[in-house]
Amino acid sequence: MKAGQWIDQVKVKKSLPSDYACASVLGLSRFTVSGYRKRPDATLDEDIALKVADALEIDPVVVLTDQAMERARTDQARSAWRGILERFGHEKAPTDGANSDWRRGRDSNPR
Repeated sequence: MKAGQWIDQVKVKKSLPSDYACASVLGLSRFTVSGYRKRPDATLDEDIALKVADALEIDPVVVLTDQAMERARTDQARSAWRGILERFGHEKAPTDGANSDWRRGRDSNPR
């Protein structure tokens, strides 16, 4: 999933009206959030991925691994990251904020 899509998930989950509000929740600048939207190839760095996972109340492995897959340059590397995600009991990243299986405490890798 692209970085902007993760940002959108946070906005939906937290019912945030704007990128500015989302940036505040994540402890980022509005400029940083806008940068993720303007660059279609942008991925979240590890620190921001952890903040997004926390805001979405999902296992951080999901966001971290998803973003590593996005950065991967080969199908073989993407496949390896997908295997890691599956080993943690996840098939793929959530596609919307309403997927309760990914909420903290209800996934297959509880904290």
